[in-house]
Amino acid sequence: MSSAAEGVARTAEWLSLAGSESEGPVDRLADLDAALKSEGRALVPAAFHRALSFCLPEAPLRPEAFEHPDRLPLTLAAAHVREFAAAPLEEFLKHVFECWIFGQHTYWAVGRGLADARSNGRQLLRLRVVIDDGGWCLTRGATAPNPIATADRLATILSLSGEANILGLKAG
Repeated sequence: MSSAAEGVARTAEWLSLAGSESEGPVDRLADLDAALKSEGRALVPAAFHRALSFCLPEAPLRPEAFEHPDRLPLTLAAAHVREFAAAPLEEFLKHVFECWIFGQHTYWAVGRGLADARSNGRQLLRLRVVIDDGGWCLTRGATAPNPIATADRLATILSLSGEANILGLKAG
């Protein structure tokens, strides 16, 4: 937990302590990116805190046409935060990990595994974590995976990089 979380009892209070109003989305995403790349990743909690507190007020009250409910739209994330506003911060962060991160992983891993099985006539278990009585854990025999650069993933990376002009190329 970030130092801003020390002594904070409720989720709403924690989110209100997120930092400078002058920081924009690019600054906060750059901080988060740098934190994720830093050795030990000790800066991640504070960077996540600032990024989340910036994004939530931007959420529309009703889902936009482009928001898909199976992809944790910002509208749904903001609704979850409102539900946890008076809850202890630990409960909200537990919800973030269980539902936002692992829940999304589980949903997409199962869906992709079924699609693989249907298209190739074979079963492919993509699910690497499961929930049991003690919480989330790795499946038996699972190790930290190395991503496989499939054609669809590479195409997505190039498409998103072009849209964000990360490569410095002008769209043409």
